[in-house]
Amino acid sequence: MVAQAEQDVLAGASGVPVAALAALAGAVTAAAQRPALAGALDELVDAARRVAAAEVALLRVRRPGSDRFETVAVAGPAALAAELEGTSLPMADVPEVTLDDLGSAPEAVRRAAGRAAARSLLLVPVRTEGTTATLELYRAGGAFTAAERLGAELAAGYAALVLRAFSGGPRGAAETLVRPALELAGEALAAALDETHTAAELVRVAATIVGAPVGLLWEPGDAGELRLLAGYGLAVDADVRPARALAEAAREE
Repeated sequence: MVAQAEQDVLAGASGVPVAALAALAGAVTAAAQRPALAGALDELVDAARRVAAAEVALLRVRRPGSDRFETVAVAGPAALAAELEGTSLPMADVPEVTLDDLGSAPEAVRRAAGRAAARSLLLVPVRTEGTTATLELYRAGGAFTAAERLGAELAAGYAALVLRAFSGGPRGAAETLVRPALELAGEALAAALDETHTAAELVRVAATIVGAPVGLLWEPGDAGELRLLAGYGLAVDADVRPARALAEAAREE
């Protein structure tokens, strides 16, 4: 890996506030520890609401054998959440890509926006194997920015991991594969926001995700040459020159 400014990549360059990303990282990590799907989704939907600066967020999930997506988690005012809980969206109305035009949204989504007195919408499909859920964000203010949309789509990706972690797959598969991946996803985001040991944590998490015994993070020096910023699983006296040559070659491609 060749480093830039890690926090800038996630927060500065994206425009997503660090505090909002930190909330999302915390929700993902907490979700991996939850014993039940409902609690995991509640935390994640609330984090999605914050990361996108929305007033209301909801997640609809397609039940097995159903052709409708049912609202299972709502973050927002309690009275409104009670109204929206259990409302549904026909599978045929779910868009293939993120939708931000309320005027062209499905009827069920427009009704939800009306209840929320919202003028702006983000509807993000959540995919595991096919589209299995939708993440919807509403607010009365102006259109969502590109940074807020990025935050919402990041949250939708984590929602997919949560749904897979609690899916009824082969016995033990969620515990041995998906839940650890979910924990690592939260750790990776948290590490990228932690200025005290960002580089070392990023390398450790990245190496763990791909199952590599060694990970190296390089950054350009003053003269343009690569210098080692952080490593994982590396012996103190290890010769990193061959790895540097590979990193240089990859950078030039």
